[in-house]
Amino acid sequence: MRRVRSLLTTAAVAVALSAALAAAAGATVTPPGAKTGTTGAVTFAGIACTSGSFTGNWASSTTISTDMQLAFTGCRKASLAVTIVCTNTGVLRATGSTVGNITPLSLTSLSCRMSLNAAPTCNATVSGSVVANYSNTTGALTISASGQALTVSGSTCTSTFPNGATSMTAATYVVSPATTMSF
Repeated sequence: MRRVRSLLTTAAVAVALSAALAAAAGATVTPPGAKTGTTGAVTFAGIACTSGSFTGNWASSTTISTDMQLAFTGCRKASLAVTIVCTNTGVLRATGSTVGNITPLSLTSLSCRMSLNAAPTCNATVSGSVVANYSNTTGALTISASGQALTVSGSTCTSTFPNGATSMTAATYVVSPATTMSF
């Protein structure tokens, strides 16, 4: 009986250690390397844009990328053109196990500068995080409309870019090259 208990304890420790090591290893990204993604119309911080894109280097890890950069084109607030420039400091992390070919993710450390293309100069910063997931079935990174923590700050024209909580519409970015992810 003592021997059986010892074997069961050893097996339980081995299973727990295996799970801990798998979690520490993080997501497996195939192939790793430079990724790009494109989406159609998206609204970012109240600014309607005709399209969006991202770039980033993805690796197999819990932290998949530390250089995610969002980009937006054709952006307007009413009839005024707006330029949105985001830094390449976004951090993409796996937040749970892959289930049904979907890997839950978070995109944090976002930092974007919005500028009104008219006089007087009008600027604001958008920073924060969004919830996302990656689908192996569709090859797409989807940013969810829920679970966002985005904030506008430092606005020089609060009527156009009001300071405070903001959001981004849900957006699905088709990823290239074709990629699979598992966690």
